[in-house]
Amino acid sequence: TRVSVVVSRDYSAGDCLSLMELGKLARRERKRHDESQEKAAAELNLEQPNVSRAENGHSEARETLFRLITRYTDLEVDDAPHYCLTKNNSDQ
Repeated sequence: TRVSVVVSRDYSAGDCLSLMELGKLARRERKRHDESQEKAAAELNLEQPNVSRAENGHSEARETLFRLITRYTDLEVDDAPHYCLTKNNSDQ
């Protein structure tokens, strides 16, 4: 379930970001929704360390990171060939 349909003030569809930048975006938006890493992990059926790794931009957690971005924004991440934001049109 997506928490918000608000686009980040700093990024929009078409922007290409590093995993580190995406992680910072995910962390900021999660905190803006006043959710802990534990709550985010539970909602996504993950363990908390996976959320932490994703928010720190670790490449092995990029799928978790993409799910966090989708949960807390109205954006998705297109990872080919770069990590670019696209508009999320689903009602997850």
